[in-house]
Amino acid sequence: MVGSNSSNDLFFKETLILESSMGIVNNEKYQDNELLTEYKNLTKHYKTLLKLTKKAFKISDAQSRNIKMRENEKKNLLDNLSQGFLTFASDLLVDREYSMECYRIFGRAIGNINILELLFPDNEEENRHCQEVLKSIFDNEDIEIRLPLLAKLPRSVQVNNKHIDVKYKMPPIHRGWH
Repeated sequence: MVGSNSSNDLFFKETLILESSMGIVNNEKYQDNELLTEYKNLTKHYKTLLKLTKKAFKISDAQSRNIKMRENEKKNLLDNLSQGFLTFASDLLVDREYSMECYRIFGRAIGNINILELLFPDNEEENRHCQEVLKSIFDNEDIEIRLPLLAKLPRSVQVNNKHIDVKYKMPPIHRGWH
């Protein structure tokens, strides 16, 4: 028996195919078949491929758990510092990941909400100004142009009757991020 027959095994069907092939290879009634050598080689290669695929999935799962753990550590650190932290791209939509302090500040989940709606829900003029500035920042790759633009964004906002100091970090330059 090559692997687990557990229904939880991601490669259950593939394992059954391999077991069936190995049964054929080891069955004496096929020993005189002219294709047996080729079938043995195919079975051997399939076994190797399945083993490597399982290993790759195991490594990928371990890396994924490690990344999630590190993300949670960063989030916990930010949450315990009482610092709001959120990110957004050129579409101005807040990423799903943000600190719990942001949830406390805005009083709700803020993923996929336009950053301008969060910071300036009742100030159309400020909203329009920030939208133009942010568009210029995302449209430019020249750091000499982007840094002065970043300084044009407001440093404090009023959200849910709370005064919030805002600090901006320069977004990395990525080709095709529009």
